[in-house]
Amino acid sequence: MATRLFPYSRYDFVATEHYLAEQAELGRFVISLGSTFIHFEEGTPERMTYRFVPVSIKKREAPTPEERELFSANDWQFVDHLDGKFHLYKTNLETPKEIPIPLEQQQEVMAKAIKGSSVRNSIGIGLLLPLLAIFIFYIQDFFLDFVLEPWHIRTIIYTLVLLVIIPFASIAEGHIHKRLKRYAKDISILEEERKEPYIPHPFRGMSAIAQLGIQTFAIVCLILSLFESSVPFVDAKDVKDTTKPIPYVSLEVLSDGNVPFESHYYLEKSSFFAPVQYDIWLQGYSQNTDDPNYQIASMQFDYYYIPTDFLVEPVLETLVDTEKRDLDVTTVEYDGLDAVYLQDVRGDYTSFWMQKGNIIVSGYYHYVGAEEMTDISKHLDLFAKMMK
Repeated sequence: MATRLFPYSRYDFVATEHYLAEQAELGRFVISLGSTFIHFEEGTPERMTYRFVPVSIKKREAPTPEERELFSANDWQFVDHLDGKFHLYKTNLETPKEIPIPLEQQQEVMAKAIKGSSVRNSIGIGLLLPLLAIFIFYIQDFFLDFVLEPWHIRTIIYTLVLLVIIPFASIAEGHIHKRLKRYAKDISILEEERKEPYIPHPFRGMSAIAQLGIQTFAIVCLILSLFESSVPFVDAKDVKDTTKPIPYVSLEVLSDGNVPFESHYYLEKSSFFAPVQYDIWLQGYSQNTDDPNYQIASMQFDYYYIPTDFLVEPVLETLVDTEKRDLDVTTVEYDGLDAVYLQDVRGDYTSFWMQKGNIIVSGYYHYVGAEEMTDISKHLDLFAKMMK
């Protein structure tokens, strides 16, 4: 027994009938139809004609004894059903006899089946709308991941699904839906198409492939989301051990000398659109307290070098916009920097975003218990030097 992927939309009757006939000439004869796959048995190659026949408004997986006798009298043999409303028949006659069901009855069943399919599609679209809303809400995060994060299998899958699979599947399904509506209005069109030389439509085969592709995409993304935290896409390094000259603004300078002791943590990253990236975490301590490990200041910032000019401004605006949902942000003019955004100081905490040429720096500064020490606007010259 052999199994093949459904090559077309299951409702593309003419294309599927031609495909099954081609397989029969290769010695593969269909024995059952699944939702995604077709199952064949091996045999002696033979010329065979297949027909999908609308037989029942209600789901019926097998013909009645009367129908079997009627079709058998015309040399048609039952093979399997499609959704219980369409029965697949075959004949090896060189000139097949007519289907022994009036076209008016077939057209009535076809119209009901199309209506039911439209209802199911509407329900499916209704279920997809919340997912679409979530995607639109997080589209900014997707853009940042696409530009700034190291590319891996999820990024490739997202790109294929968004730019290839879904558009082509929509085109293919739209093509089939128009054809089915024509059949529902006049079933004789289907009979005329069967008599014409078969010319495959370029988008016909995309539907079944896209359906399987989207299912695979969902499974792969689920698996990756489960193991994402354990996959080491980047390596962390201590800033003191790195051989690269990493520019940063020290906590001692920001605090006017009140933080003499500093510890550093350095993380280096790279992506296709931002080949030079690093994150630095700074923690400052003072010996003027009873606890020598008492942390009085901290800062973390991300450094991005984006050589593609047209991406710099969108990345900066997106970084700021993702935080604007919860923060009050002010634009600051400074001659040494192209753009500066500062969060209004809240207690002893502030966030910042700066851009100079193709370099973007974003992060936060925290000084425990002293709001006046958290204002970094007076230190913009230091950040401008860092971003040379």
